[in-house]
Amino acid sequence: MSRYKRGRFQPENRREEIAGRREKRFDMHWVIGTGWIHTHGMAERGFPEIEVREVPDFLAEAAAALLRSVCNYMLDEAVHIKPGETMATSPQTRFRLIKPEPLPGEEDHYTVERLQIVDVEQICESCGLKESELN
Repeated sequence: MSRYKRGRFQPENRREEIAGRREKRFDMHWVIGTGWIHTHGMAERGFPEIEVREVPDFLAEAAAALLRSVCNYMLDEAVHIKPGETMATSPQTRFRLIKPEPLPGEEDHYTVERLQIVDVEQICESCGLKESELN
């Protein structure tokens, strides 16, 4: 039995089912118990694979939606995101993509370009200080 939970995070949503199935663009895997959610299939289209790490189980669906959003943006807009770039899905949701170190035991996933989504330190709009400077 695979350690990957499959089928739950397919790049489809209800609107696409109603409008007709969109071609399968990439797969998403959740390695149960590790919080590692990542894509497969983006490299075949000339884009980096995307991952998030240390996601609590109760946020796995939201993390998968974020990955799906980033991947669909790259595919739909033909944008190749580079390490260090910052993106936003809303004014409150900003993140950066970095080149990750391979996870121990999963080195075979890093033979293609892969980017990891990480948090961006928030800056107070009132005083201009970073979140870490306010505490």
